[in-house]
Amino acid sequence: PGKNDSDGKDEATMAKNVICKCEKVTELEVVRALRRSLPIDSTQGIRKRTRAGMGHCQGDAENYDCECRVRAIISRENGVSPKEVGGRPWPATSTLSQRWVYKDDMQKEGLEKRMNNN
Repeated sequence: PGKNDSDGKDEATMAKNVICKCEKVTELEVVRALRRSLPIDSTQGIRKRTRAGMGHCQGDAENYDCECRVRAIISRENGVSPKEVGGRPWPATSTLSQRWVYKDDMQKEGLEKRMNNN
């Protein structure tokens, strides 16, 4: 669990514990989403219901690490180990080294000219 995560019993404490700073999602919101009728067994399910991990940092471990915190809460609520909780199938950050991918320098120059109206 995260340093401020509760035991899942005191709603007042959970309501104050922000799990995702970017999207302002609290522990209570995550727990309520987990306790709804459709079961959730992954951090991606919580992302879709609460937006935790969908902010500008994308749940990056170097920032607030909300994906790890959500995983710990799912683990606690579902009574399983954190290793059994599903996560995102890709890294939290882009694997592209640059914004645009070009076939060659000619394509890059052509795109830059069109963007600058030259």
